[in-house]
Formats: sequence, structure tokens, C-alpha cells
Amino acid sequence: MQISRQKRIARYLKILSVVVGAALIAFTVIAANFVVSERGSVFFHRPAAVFYFWLLWYSCILCLMIFYRMWRIFNEIGKANSFSMENAHSFRLISVYSFLIFAGYPVGIIFAAAAGCLTHALVFMSAVTSLISLAFGISCRCLSALTANAYEIKSENDLTI
Repeated sequence: MQISRQKRIARYLKILSVVVGAALIAFTVIAANFVVSERGSVFFHRPAAVFYFWLLWYSCILCLMIFYRMWRIFNEIGKANSFSMENAHSFRLISVYSFLIFAGYPVGIIFAAAAGCLTHALVFMSAVTSLISLAFGISCRCLSALTANAYEIKSENDLTI
């Protein structure tokens, strides 16, 4: 009964990750269209605008890598193996990807300000994305440590039985 419950939880988590991943791709496409249409063709003659356009896609690729790692974690949960070193490693990689996203947006703000095309929308989008990715990265780093610690305790308990 416990394993089927684990599989059901993993299935719900996978459905959630597919929905969030699809929403992320839709948001990226909508945001890219917003960036393109905000100032029309003049906008893309500025180097910071082009940089931000590619930064948005860079973030999307990193988020898809995060979703791949989350999928692997959900597979382990479905196998009733929540506390494994593979999950700890996946959480660690997710935190690295999140920190890479966090680092990209302040650079984008500086680059846009230097090129003279900094807008309130870009500052707001950068600040929100940076703070969310920083919080997510710290949370995943903590989950990585907790999962590794739980795996060690579980291994010690398995040896005593």
C-alpha cells in the first residue's frame, strides 16, 4: 500500500512539473514577444535589448534543466527511495542552476543601464526573477543537505536492523 501511495504522489508531482514547465515556456514566449514589441525594431538595435532577449532564453533552458532534475527526483520518490544520494545530488544541481539564473539578471541590469535602454519593466522582471531564483536555490541547497543527512541516517539504521 505504501509503494502505491508513493507512486501516486510521484505521478501528481510529475503532472505538476509538466504544467509548470509548459507555463514557463508559455511565459518565456510571451515575455520574448513583449521584449520584441516594447519598442519595435528600434529596441533590437540596442545591445542590451538583444542581451536581455538571450538572457530570457538562457533562463528558460536552465529552468528546463531544473525540471529534468525534478523529474528524476520524482522518479525516485515513485520507487519509494526518497532519501537517496541521487536525490541529494539532483537538489544540489538544481541549486546551482538557480544560482546561475540569479547571477544572470543583475548582469543584465548593469548591461542595460550601460547601454542606455534600462526600463522599469526590465528592472522589475530582473528583480523578481533574481529573488525567486535565489530563494529557490537556497531552499534546494538546504534540501540537498537534508536529503543526504536522511540517507546517512537511513543507511545506519538499515545496518543496525
